[in-house]
Amino acid sequence: MTILAIETSHSPISLALATEDNVTVEFGTAWQRASEEILPLLERLLTRTGVTLSQLDAIALSNGPGSFTALRIGMSTAKGLCFALDKALVTVGTLEAMAQAAYEQLCKKGIACYLLVPAIYSKADEFFVGTVSPSALHAERLAEIPKFYLKLSQLSEQFPKGTGKVLCGRSPEKLRPQLHEKLDWHEIEFSAAALLPIAKEKIQQGMFADLASAEPLYLKNFEARLSTKKFFG
Repeated sequence: MTILAIETSHSPISLALATEDNVTVEFGTAWQRASEEILPLLERLLTRTGVTLSQLDAIALSNGPGSFTALRIGMSTAKGLCFALDKALVTVGTLEAMAQAAYEQLCKKGIACYLLVPAIYSKADEFFVGTVSPSALHAERLAEIPKFYLKLSQLSEQFPKGTGKVLCGRSPEKLRPQLHEKLDWHEIEFSAAALLPIAKEKIQQGMFADLASAEPLYLKNFEARLSTKKFFG
């Protein structure tokens, strides 16, 4: 089975290509550059692996939550490829994929917890988070987890340090000291490759997305802001 996975929810964006015996990943940079980077990343990935688009069996997409703009770019790219190539689309919840990746990484490090909280930085001091017990992840890979949009102060109140509630994600540099001081925060490795275990199980069960109606999970409404840049004068 050959699967292309696309992850644009937050930085750095990435693409992964899985064949029967190998997984190859290409990383971009910030989600703000998703529109200019996603196709060159795909070209590099195909060149490295020697796989052609026609050889793909399905396309897996990280469908949020995360950056509003970058999620739409990821969805548009995935849909366009699926329509053009007549391939199936499989959507994977970003927080679900992060939880699975974090669970495996924490187990390898011997870190115990009774509640796992994957977290994606949004803006200012706000985060997209999910909550799930390790036992639930072990029992059901396709389980959908509860999701919230919380401020750092709310994270500190609901998941205080030393309570066995472990937060996992990629922390923004400016908030890293606060996160490690107030929370049991663990930096995790996360890329499009983390989508593959869930995507493969969905493919086996025939759980494909409808191309006409599929859309990203935003979890929070888009907020338009006035630009501070001067365009004239």
